[in-house]
Amino acid sequence: MASLTSAADESPDVYEDRFNTIVYNGVVALGIGLGQRVGLFKALTDLSGPQTSQKLQTILDYMKDKIRTVLDIGCGVGKLTASIANYFPDAKVVGIDVDSYAIETAIKLKEDNHLTNVEFYLHGADNLTEEWTKSFDWIIMFRVFHDLPNPDPCLRESIRVMKDDGVMTFLDNLGHSNPKLNGGNKPLAATLMVSCYMCLPCSLSAPPAVGNGIGWGLENRAVYIRENGLIIHDNELVECIHCSKATL
Repeated sequence: MASLTSAADESPDVYEDRFNTIVYNGVVALGIGLGQRVGLFKALTDLSGPQTSQKLQTILDYMKDKIRTVLDIGCGVGKLTASIANYFPDAKVVGIDVDSYAIETAIKLKEDNHLTNVEFYLHGADNLTEEWTKSFDWIIMFRVFHDLPNPDPCLRESIRVMKDDGVMTFLDNLGHSNPKLNGGNKPLAATLMVSCYMCLPCSLSAPPAVGNGIGWGLENRAVYIRENGLIIHDNELVECIHCSKATL
């Protein structure tokens, strides 16, 4: 069967152009729908804060005396990373992100709050620093994993830099992988709308462009994580899950 895409369609520049166009048009449409001009990134970050804090509380209480090193993958502007650094004053906390503006903002946040135990780096998760091998007690990916165009190297590298007895936490605003099971879930319906303009374009922004987004679903995420060498503890069909290495 003939390929449906040309060689030019597979170039990184084409993916980037498509991504920029989709995101720009999507944000404009969302802004019109809201009926007002808003700082979209800031609004979504602030909106997610209380929910994130509640989901984190259980693991924070349990691991407070155990955590010495933390890696926040896709840290954004560093609000959550800074909060973790405050909560674990004796731990070394590292936040990485591929967005230069986000990292610049995170560094300013660190300086403004005089935090000495957190560092922010402009760095992707698909090729982490070699010296970090088996360095981190806790690795977190909050509203990141379903956005990745190629989650394979990110997960592989994350497992490499996690200590053998470490914990990896994922939080993704997902429903069920079978859309029929999401009927009547109005909050998820609203999230799916946003995903069409943000998460899905991100997951299509570079080869192999897996196109997960929010529609990936809890069940598909759980299968993927297990197949790649992690054990999911407790209920795997919830937004926030905690994992460890399958073999020690």
